[in-house]
Amino acid sequence: MKPIIAANWKMNLTKSDASNLIGHINHAMNDIANIELILGPSHCYLDLAATHLKRGVIAAQNIAEFSGGAYTGEISAQMAKSCGAKYALLGHSERRHVFHETNEMIQKKLVLCNDNGLIPILCVGETLEQRNSGQLKTVINDQLDVLKNSAQVYFVAYEPVWAIGTGETATPELAEEVHAHIRSVVGDGVPILYGGSVNASNIKGLLSMPNIDGALIGGASLKSDEFSDILKISAALERKKS
Repeated sequence: MKPIIAANWKMNLTKSDASNLIGHINHAMNDIANIELILGPSHCYLDLAATHLKRGVIAAQNIAEFSGGAYTGEISAQMAKSCGAKYALLGHSERRHVFHETNEMIQKKLVLCNDNGLIPILCVGETLEQRNSGQLKTVINDQLDVLKNSAQVYFVAYEPVWAIGTGETATPELAEEVHAHIRSVVGDGVPILYGGSVNASNIKGLLSMPNIDGALIGGASLKSDEFSDILKISAALERKKS
């Protein structure tokens, strides 16, 4: 399996910055053939990224739980698809904790992804308090419950909340333990990514774990040199995995 590297730009970059970063990514990808690249720009740059990214596919950072209508400021699955998105991030911890998204909302988004030909990347993860109180598997299972009986193709991204944007990263062994649990729930055919302060220094150790199929990268994906290094390191670590 080729390593999957997904970049989540979050609410960052001007249009000019985004264009320049895409140019750097294109240059880095010139000599790389054996990774799967997914780029998640802000919604207003979806079309820009879809047009100018030479090798890779596009993900919307979120979609609305509604198919369309009077929902000012929202973006529908159909709109994201029409702007070139192939994937959509769902249930990111920032959506859950800042915008109070619930499993019910995420389930509606899963249906809309399926209806509009988008592949969902479901984000799951626990807070430090939940981990320390022994609730890790309970929390993860509850978040994965939205996939119950789902026949659609999907990815899962494990992002411990305590490691997102903090500089703290789960050790490869800790991350692998949770990935193995997720694997026991979703099965062998589902790609599982790790996210949470991933950078060029820790990507090799993380991708060396048998149940970590790739990475969902935030801050480091905004730095052209750092992200280029991540791509090169990841490409050199392709595993012969079915």
